[in-house]
Amino acid sequence: SFNLVGAGDPERLRGMTVTDGFFATFGAQPQLGRDFLPEEDQPGHNNVVILSYGFWQNRFGGEASILSQTITLDGQAYTIIGVMPASFQLGDRDTDLWTPMAFTSQQAQNHGGHSLAAIGRLKPDVTLEQARTEMSAIADRLAAQYPDVNTGWSVKIIPLLEYTVRSIEWALLILLG
Repeated sequence: SFNLVGAGDPERLRGMTVTDGFFATFGAQPQLGRDFLPEEDQPGHNNVVILSYGFWQNRFGGEASILSQTITLDGQAYTIIGVMPASFQLGDRDTDLWTPMAFTSQQAQNHGGHSLAAIGRLKPDVTLEQARTEMSAIADRLAAQYPDVNTGWSVKIIPLLEYTVRSIEWALLILLG
């Protein structure tokens, strides 16, 4: 979450910190402005933000002039570089904005202590089971290489549809019945 201050009333926002290529994974691009650049995944270059369509409409009245303006999130200035289309929504989570994920060198060296969700696409010739096997092998190698921080961590691969409906699966089954 992020705290927005300075542009009207303070507001608590739902956000996601993502890497370059996040929107491309879903075949999506901003309706207004641009996507994140690879260099914006670096500390000091990551103070840019892409707004959701709903947040842009509700907070800024859908003004196209919002691009290049700055907003203050958690005490830091962020430049608005894009607005996603109304049709872009990930799962059951209403997201107001996205910022680039940038690890400092110290965070990158601390291989543990993080719980991250990754979203990816399978290559056309790769099965879900093959991906699970390969990711488990990678997790095992990391646990062997960094036993202090990676032991006990695991990897789960869940299809996006299953992930999306997980909280309402029973309600959907009851409705279907």
